[in-house]
Amino acid sequence: DQDQKQSKNVNSKLQTAIQTSRKMANFISALKKQLRRQSDQRIFSLNEEIISVCQILNHKTIKYNLRLKFSPAAGINLYGDPIKFSQVAINLIANAVDAYAAKPHLKIRTINLKLYKSERHVCFSVRDQAGGIAPDILSQIFQPFFTTKDGPESGSGIGLSSTKSIVEKDFNGIIKVKNDFGQGVKFIVKLPLALCRQPSDSSSLQQNKNLII
Repeated sequence: DQDQKQSKNVNSKLQTAIQTSRKMANFISALKKQLRRQSDQRIFSLNEEIISVCQILNHKTIKYNLRLKFSPAAGINLYGDPIKFSQVAINLIANAVDAYAAKPHLKIRTINLKLYKSERHVCFSVRDQAGGIAPDILSQIFQPFFTTKDGPESGSGIGLSSTKSIVEKDFNGIIKVKNDFGQGVKFIVKLPLALCRQPSDSSSLQQNKNLII
């Protein structure tokens, strides 16, 4: 912050680091409130929350030589708790990162994120090409404490379970998985259009304009 105040020519990476640290501080503060059963219900931008989550996970994508490709939808705002939605996005994207981390030999290392509207929902999808989920365990992935990860960085098994709970209980939505074993997997979060608010001014992010993060 001091460097930024003293110089107008601050490196863009430093600016990103400052913005990300502020976002994480806000995220942790909001999580503490939720532990005290306090909720921040307001209108927020889905595009902005997804981009912030990508910045938070940037160190992991760099570590595993991954690319996040985000297709935003212009002007979609949602009423609810933005931290809850961020938790959903973090869990789904981090799962995709971990899937690639277990397979360093794969040449295609892109995670595709897409925000779009259907007839009755606003949808957020996360798709990877890291081999998919074995069919014999597919029915168990949303169960508490179930994990397919091994080793020192193995998961707790509560990520997808908590994601499903947030989507259903906090946003009255649904989460689906499309599994192509041997190729990849896509998670689709569908939230009711009734929760959406259209801003009076158009978003600076144009629909279907891909962002590489």
